[in-house]
Amino acid sequence: MDISAITDDIYVGSQPDAQHAEALGALNIGLIINMRGELRLHPVYNEPPFSSLWLRTYDFFFTPIRMATLEQGARAALAVIGQGRRVLVHCQRGRHRSVAMAAAILIAQGYSARDAMRLIREKRRVADPQIWYIRRQIEKFEQHWNERTKTVTTPESTSSPVAGTPGAAGRSLSSSAQRVQDALARMGFTLAVVELPQSTRTSAEAAEALGCSVGQIVKSLIFRGAQSERAILVLASGSNRVDEAAVATLLGEPLAKADADFVRAHTGFVIGGVPPAGHSGPMPTFIDEDLMAYDSLWAAAGTPNAVFKLTPDELARMSKGRVARIKK
Repeated sequence: MDISAITDDIYVGSQPDAQHAEALGALNIGLIINMRGELRLHPVYNEPPFSSLWLRTYDFFFTPIRMATLEQGARAALAVIGQGRRVLVHCQRGRHRSVAMAAAILIAQGYSARDAMRLIREKRRVADPQIWYIRRQIEKFEQHWNERTKTVTTPESTSSPVAGTPGAAGRSLSSSAQRVQDALARMGFTLAVVELPQSTRTSAEAAEALGCSVGQIVKSLIFRGAQSERAILVLASGSNRVDEAAVATLLGEPLAKADADFVRAHTGFVIGGVPPAGHSGPMPTFIDEDLMAYDSLWAAAGTPNAVFKLTPDELARMSKGRVARIKK
């Protein structure tokens, strides 16, 4: 197995085989980032204790690694490292593409591009962060990351980690909001959770605080299966009322009301803060088809005043929900 420890948290190397799973598990590797464009990881790395992220890139100067790709990997890595696990980044030989990603993670941890490249070169002799088309992307990422993570403290500020975000993203997130941020990163989404000074518990409150239409607010409603006792998630447009009979028909059983204890037990979050993904466990999910007509949406992120901006496509992908006509 050809891997090198860059720091206590980050390893770089060539692609691991299935036979290396036990050794990687012993190293407490929680995330494997595959930078190869042509070859998937063995399925064993998609099962606990591992998770994997396939970021398809190619080792050619005319197909440079995109900033969004480096950011996606860095955010996913930070989430796993924050849980006390380690990250392995690999490409074919552990020389170029994986080095760029490892440098991006280090930059996200506070290293300068120069120091990140020097450290990687010291720790892995075959690594070549100085080749011009890799060095260029690493240096560009340092500027990109600094711009993306500029802090803002008031809704009137002109800087924000995500275009259009009005909240105070410079402050540390609450534990529930941070859990949502970490879950988004693990799923590969580069979306920023923000906590606003005012409540966004209702759709009207959220729309007023965010300066968007009520219809762009994603209402996360939890129901209880009357027969199965399982939790059912309905993601509805803030301007619509849910037709419970229509949802029951799609589900195949009647719906019952879910109280606050049921919601917290099955999602891990309080009513008014239930996000569209990152729950305690999987659950059947239905998406209001009207949400798909908007360019952008806002969803709850763990607390009654935490939100994040996303597209309808991202909502469908992260929730794995069924899009249907469910309004009255």
